[in-house]
Amino acid sequence: MGFLEELGRFIDDVLLLPEDLRETLETAEQALQDELFDEAAVLYREVLGSRPSLTRAWVGLSHAQARLGQVVDALEAAEHARSSDPRNGHVALHAAQLALAAGRPQVASEHADSAVRRLAKEGGRPLSEACVALGHAEQQQGRPDRAGRALRKAIASAPKWIEPRVALVECLAEQRKAHDAAVAAAALKPAHTTPAHALRIGTALATIVTPATTAIHNTNLHSSARAWLDRACSDDAPPADRARSLSLLSRLALTEGNPARAAEYAHAAVQLQPTAEILELLGDALSANGRWHEAASAFRNAAELDQSVRLWERAARTTPLSEENALRRCAQALRHLSPNTEPAASAQAWSQIAELRRNSSAEHNPEHNPEPSREKNDLTEVALPEASSEPRTRLARAQIFLLRGHLGQALEELEVYATLAAADSADATAEAATKADSAVCARLQREAWTAQWRQGEELDLPCVFETVQRVFSRAESLRVGTFPPNSESPQLHLRDAQRNLQRLRESLDRPLLLAIIGEFNAGKSTLINAFAGREVAPTGILPKTATINLLRDGAERRVRVVLADGSTREGAYGELEALIDRADSDAEAVIDHIEITLPSPLLERVWLLDTPGTNSLEPEHRERALDAVRRADAVLWVFDATQAGKSSEITLRNDIEKLGRPVIAVLNKVDRIAEREMSEVNEALQTFGSRAGPLQISARDAVRARVSDDTHALEQSGFPQFQQHLEQQVFSRSRTLKRAAIAFDLLNIVRDVLSLESRLEELRNVASERSVRAVAALDAAASKIATAVEDIEQELDQRQADAIRRAGREVHMLIKPVPGAPRPTIDLEDRRFMVRLLEHALTVTTEEAETRTRARVRAIFWTTALPEHRDVLKKLLPLSVRAAYATFLGYQRGRLAGFDVERAIRNAQKKADPYEAFARTFCAEMINARRELSSALRSDVDSLAAVLAAEIDQAEALRREQTNLLKRHFFIPLLALHSALNEITGRGVAGST
Repeated sequence: MGFLEELGRFIDDVLLLPEDLRETLETAEQALQDELFDEAAVLYREVLGSRPSLTRAWVGLSHAQARLGQVVDALEAAEHARSSDPRNGHVALHAAQLALAAGRPQVASEHADSAVRRLAKEGGRPLSEACVALGHAEQQQGRPDRAGRALRKAIASAPKWIEPRVALVECLAEQRKAHDAAVAAAALKPAHTTPAHALRIGTALATIVTPATTAIHNTNLHSSARAWLDRACSDDAPPADRARSLSLLSRLALTEGNPARAAEYAHAAVQLQPTAEILELLGDALSANGRWHEAASAFRNAAELDQSVRLWERAARTTPLSEENALRRCAQALRHLSPNTEPAASAQAWSQIAELRRNSSAEHNPEHNPEPSREKNDLTEVALPEASSEPRTRLARAQIFLLRGHLGQALEELEVYATLAAADSADATAEAATKADSAVCARLQREAWTAQWRQGEELDLPCVFETVQRVFSRAESLRVGTFPPNSESPQLHLRDAQRNLQRLRESLDRPLLLAIIGEFNAGKSTLINAFAGREVAPTGILPKTATINLLRDGAERRVRVVLADGSTREGAYGELEALIDRADSDAEAVIDHIEITLPSPLLERVWLLDTPGTNSLEPEHRERALDAVRRADAVLWVFDATQAGKSSEITLRNDIEKLGRPVIAVLNKVDRIAEREMSEVNEALQTFGSRAGPLQISARDAVRARVSDDTHALEQSGFPQFQQHLEQQVFSRSRTLKRAAIAFDLLNIVRDVLSLESRLEELRNVASERSVRAVAALDAAASKIATAVEDIEQELDQRQADAIRRAGREVHMLIKPVPGAPRPTIDLEDRRFMVRLLEHALTVTTEEAETRTRARVRAIFWTTALPEHRDVLKKLLPLSVRAAYATFLGYQRGRLAGFDVERAIRNAQKKADPYEAFARTFCAEMINARRELSSALRSDVDSLAAVLAAEIDQAEALRREQTNLLKRHFFIPLLALHSALNEITGRGVAGST
């Protein structure tokens, strides 16, 4: 607007305004100043009724309506003012600000753009306000790049005004430019800003803090966000802003993995402003701390305030399953708000289940009462959907099936529950519910498996073996990713357990195996011959070979040497010594035992294990005897009456007791001691075998009597009484003894395997600690890379300046003027040559910088990353910084295309140092590497570090998943089996089917 036009408008609006209207206008302006906005609006309308084109009145009315909250009307008034005075930049700015408040960013953008153009000459704060309005309008329209340019212009127009800097931080945060936002915020000091501005900056920075930024090196971003939020919740801030700041600090602490600190912040926020949002945040923090009862209470309080389905569902999913009243309240609220929701159904079901279990426990002890309880009948009242994706519903179905005795269906439901819970682990509510319900799930699994292993007082051993083998096979398939690299997996030891399990399974189908042990010359072989009624165990074999001899039934008398690798060598009975000598001559052959088969009614019922003497000077003889005891179902211990009860036998007794086999003590050679010595011998052997004392026989007399068919001599030998005792206590109970031995051995196998859990936990902890160190190493690496990149960017600027000087010298020499000659002209071909020369200089220096950057990044990451991540590095490193440098070079070439080379050279020729002058002119037009490359390179490096951090998190997640699978499919079933076997072996009897 020209001066004359402005003067004319002033005359029309002020000097020529009638006196009454002028007074009304002045009264309206005074009312506006006195904050009497209703009165001001009425007066302004009165003026406009007479002078509808009066800009001053429209502006005043707009301000009055804005203060009354009538934003749309205020905007309409401002647009009327703009129509009457379209060149007024201040009116345009006011209209833009109102359009933003009215939620009309496109209109705001038009007004703000006009304001920027009208206020450009005025500059200062007005221009800065117009640029801020334009920036907000562009940002709301999804054009963050334009918004950033407008806000930077606002900062340049009013460097000391804080608003555009705050808005720039918010704009960069919305674009997820973490580094740039942190740098923009660093230009301000929290102590020098108001709590309101600090809250805006802290909120912006907190929104871009994620687990990924926590895993890598954005510690500056985190500390900056905390500093601003601390300032925002200072005592001079309004309570609502303080509560908002504390809640953001709580979310920040949760993101950083500090749930205890998050709970403290959330509690403080609740004290200031107990809104549903803050109470829900408190529930999240308490859930992360594992304080399920308090978390559920916080969620219920939030739901009571908000009465939303979502919050009631969160409360229903996290309320502990033992709190029947709270569950019932959640179910009632959900059914009122949204009938037939699954969380409502599961909450109602669990409240009923809790009540039924409580009533049932009060009536009787279900562990000792085999009768069905009232609880099982009342379960028909619990209604649950057949198919459900709600984990707690599946858990409730499992509980109901278990209480009804449907074990297979209970285990199936628990498996479905685990699958659903794992699938929902990304959701905070589902994850919290899963953790809260883990104890209930584990209890149900133990109860189901315990009932599965035991049907009443019996064990179905064939079924047990089959199931245990499946459990072992499942564990074997979960080996990958569970342990650190190069560590010995405890699961490898499962193979030994599986072999022992297979041996036990095979022993179930053979006759009772009776091990006969004793010292040399105790009469073991003689006793065996007495059993058979013939010589079947020559006395020279065992001392010579230190092997175990197995006597079993067969159609003819033959021998078989069984080697440790499972291979055999068979022959006639007379070839036994030759077969042994042949095996001994083979350096690689190891004899496991020798089998002797012969027709015998006794051996059809029981197989005998003849063992080496236990008092040999060779330790392996004693170990062979103990190995025979391990393989046997019962033990026949033969003592020499002339030297029974020695200390070596007492030591052996202690070892045999640990193997859990019943021992029958036999005192042989009783014909060689006087009757008065017998009581002393019996007293010495009182703790061997039964409390009644050892059975007394003369095996030598028994063999002679049986050979000569002398009934009286056989009776005198004590052998018939010995046979009768074996028949009553061993042979007739062979199946029971065998199952008891198998149960005892199975218990030991299971106990040994269960002991691996602590080793697994130790290795998992080592792996987790290694992951923590790896993340810390990434943090250190990223810090080193940031410094290295900064050095390379500075070096790039210097190298490009040097290259441009050299290119300028070459160009200048090409067109150097000759004294006295006319000024040379620069044709099109010369300009093209100059551009190519300069472009080559930029390209070479940029590519060299890219190569150096990639090499430095690779070297730093390579020395800090875990070896298993190097394949990822090899794949990603070649692309890690290429995009940033390609973009930078593209910008440089674009600037070069618009650069007036000819003019720059002619201007430089006028200077004393034309080369330096040309370089300065050209470099001023080019993009500064440190300014433009920094953000992109940091983003690339952060992305690479984030990928590596994600690899670490993925490995940790895999370990957790496989740990849960091992626990669910391996340790819990075996723990239940261990409990059942422990009870059975404690009674001394294995159940039969």
